[in-house]
Amino acid sequence: MFRKKGFNKKGMAVMWYLIEAVLISFVIILFFQYIQSVKDNTMFEKQFLSRDIALMIDTINSVPGVVIYNYEDDGKIKQFEYTFVDNKVQINKKDEQLEIKYHYYYNSQINNDYQNLLTPEKIMFAKTLSSTKVNSELSYVGSIESCSRVITKDEIHKIMVDYSDEELAFEFANHILNTKIGNLITSTRNKNPTIIDDRLLLINKDTPLVLSIKIGSDTDQTKNSIKIYYSQNNKEKSEKLACMINNNLKKNFSAMAIIQLPSNEKIINKNVDGIGILLEIGNDKIKDNELFKSKDKIMNHVIKAIGDYNE
Repeated sequence: MFRKKGFNKKGMAVMWYLIEAVLISFVIILFFQYIQSVKDNTMFEKQFLSRDIALMIDTINSVPGVVIYNYEDDGKIKQFEYTFVDNKVQINKKDEQLEIKYHYYYNSQINNDYQNLLTPEKIMFAKTLSSTKVNSELSYVGSIESCSRVITKDEIHKIMVDYSDEELAFEFANHILNTKIGNLITSTRNKNPTIIDDRLLLINKDTPLVLSIKIGSDTDQTKNSIKIYYSQNNKEKSEKLACMINNNLKKNFSAMAIIQLPSNEKIINKNVDGIGILLEIGNDKIKDNELFKSKDKIMNHVIKAIGDYNE
């Protein structure tokens, strides 16, 4: 009897040890599952991004002048989908039910072009005098801009054309002959960047417009756009001409990405009282680029915009 009872006690002790081991293992498994669930839970990231993006929109709408900002966040941005509707930024993740929203300020006095984004690498915020834009990059086709109404009648009577592509310069000069602008100065870039840029010596206060034209280059062959950079000096008038060129091209190249940006490029900022525009066309890394076949049309629409600017 005693042996049997002793055996039972010993057996019971072993059984309790086993139960405790199972319970401890179960608790450990639950703990690690909880840690993993917290790690996988994106609610905190979505809350942070929604507030931060809404704050960014509020900020660029409240400051004067032109604002261009690239928003990047160590790869977290591309986890989510972004929707801008009813003055709210909504953030969601595919196959997740929880959607986070946050309000932002809506400026009804200017054109607001907020693009919905699916897992973007980055988010671009851009504000000009007439519009606010949000997109994954600036290379997208936007709506026709409302350009500045500053008076600019008969201002452009002489143009300095700075070029790196002879065909573009030839097309521009060929079309300019049919306008009232009779004075044209041309210069070409020296391909050696170590040599002092003599082009700047040609620009003075009597040069109302410096138009720099070049072919774009990007190893990413998906990027093929027309970029219109404008001077930071005499900004309102430079941006007006950039806007008019932008609109003219959009009307005639509706499928092409056309970008309008401020620039600190020396050649277009030399004359602080003049207008400066830099056109960067296409991507020379793309073979048989259809955009290059339209050089004649592009230059024609640029000159038409200059003529409209003078009216």
